[in-house]
Amino acid sequence: MLRLADIRYRRTSIRDEVDETIVLSVRSSDYRVHIDFIEGMQPMRRSVELGIRAPLYAGAASMVLLSGMENEEIADNLERTPMTPVLETTIIDVDILWREIRRIRKRGYVESKGELIASGSGALATPLKDYTGKTVAVLDI
Repeated sequence: MLRLADIRYRRTSIRDEVDETIVLSVRSSDYRVHIDFIEGMQPMRRSVELGIRAPLYAGAASMVLLSGMENEEIADNLERTPMTPVLETTIIDVDILWREIRRIRKRGYVESKGELIASGSGALATPLKDYTGKTVAVLDI
């Protein structure tokens, strides 16, 4: 069983290897919420606030959590969620989102560029799964 201490150790190892900010987030209802992070050491780096919510359709980490849900649950979420662009590049077309969900499920990770934080920013995100294979959290760089 993976413990929080193990995740923190691995997250620190990843941060040290890539020298970028690493963020741990979970799903809370229809949102992604930051629960932990370790800041990169670069002079210019991402700043993270714990507890910040983001819609499940916007950005790499959010889309990983969305793709970890059952298809019916995703459809319900997309139906009740106003698809408002956070930035110009935020994906708000439902057909494109479904294509991204399938791609994430196949590849096991996702990249995004300027969809949530800022133009010119980017992220790489991967799911953290429990023993049954269910996505329970997301780690993003």
